Amino acid sequence: MIKKSSNLFSYRKLKELEHFLDEIFTSFYEELLKREHLSRFFTSEEQIKNLIKKQKKNIYDSFDDTDEDLKKRYIRLAGFHTKTIGLTFVDYMEAFNFLKDKILNILHREGKLSEYFVVVNDYFEKAKHYSAEGYLKEFIKGILKYPEPKKKDFIPLLSFTEHLKRVLQVIESGDIYPIKETISDICGLNRWFSSLEAEMMIPDVAILERLKKRYGEIHALCKNIGYYIQNELYFQSYVEFKTFLHNYYFVSKDISEAHSSFMQNKKEMFFDLIKKTKGKDIMYFAFIENLSILTSLQGQEFTEFTIMEFKKSIENAFAGKNCVSIANDSIIGLVKDINYEEIDSVLENIKAIIKNLSDKNINARVVFLDMKDFFLKEHDLLEGLSTK
Repeated sequence: MIKKSSNLFSYRKLKELEHFLDEIFTSFYEELLKREHLSRFFTSEEQIKNLIKKQKKNIYDSFDDTDEDLKKRYIRLAGFHTKTIGLTFVDYMEAFNFLKDKILNILHREGKLSEYFVVVNDYFEKAKHYSAEGYLKEFIKGILKYPEPKKKDFIPLLSFTEHLKRVLQVIESGDIYPIKETISDICGLNRWFSSLEAEMMIPDVAILERLKKRYGEIHALCKNIGYYIQNELYFQSYVEFKTFLHNYYFVSKDISEAHSSFMQNKKEMFFDLIKKTKGKDIMYFAFIENLSILTSLQGQEFTEFTIMEFKKSIENAFAGKNCVSIANDSIIGLVKDINYEEIDSVLENIKAIIKNLSDKNINARVVFLDMKDFFLKEHDLLEGLSTK
């Protein structure tokens, strides 16, 4: 944690360096002009003279600041340099390192290094951390301006995005207390990685394991960020946050691409998964008998919504089981490690689903296929009958 300055440890002592400030900032801008990617920010000697004047005033005035004022000053300046000027975080931090080294070299030359070393080091350590907080806040503001995900987006990925948004909002708010709890949340994507749907969409085991590893790193990085922010170590939090975002976009991109590929090849990928089934896995078919009539009366959007709700309800009926299904005009699903005795225990829930649809003049049926014995077992749930 950054130590708070007391009355016995004041930066006012640094005001004694006033007559060295011209030398310090002249050397500073001479160094910047040697670097091609930084020299583009300067157009004339007059501009540099004005900047030296402003820099001298800023640092001299800051020697009178309280910790809170110093924090506000460098958060504001960091925001200006990243948002208005476009200066990178690395270049901004390097500027502080150059200024600190220049001051320490002058103090060494003047034989006063031991007298000033601690206070100079403390001042620039805080300036860097507070500036890093400014860069972090501006960076997050930019991300939060991205458009909201559409409701029809892939649910596990939507959950992942919502988790990221919560983390960003907590950090951006500056309220450190909920950070630890928020960043430790496990979003729906964590459970999805162990699901049949994940196995179906990402059949390459090596790719799926790589994504799981990246996802684990994301949550580890979140915890680190929370620790650093709670202890006001914003330099470290900014660096960790950049790595966090890199991993986040890597995972999001790969899963989004896998989902897009799946949407174009649903049947093929589902039946590839079926080939891997074992003795206690069961397939089911669900369909709406009067679908064409409903489409004529209610429209395509209504029937698509009804099928997706029917799909979701059946999956929920198998709560606690690893279940996956795909849907177009009908629904086909797979449940892992289940037998007919267990199916009987969930039939009441499925009957209730079918009854609810029937009350809305929607006639639905479900057929089960035992992958071990390869026989059909049809449940006419409207009448509560079971045949083999």
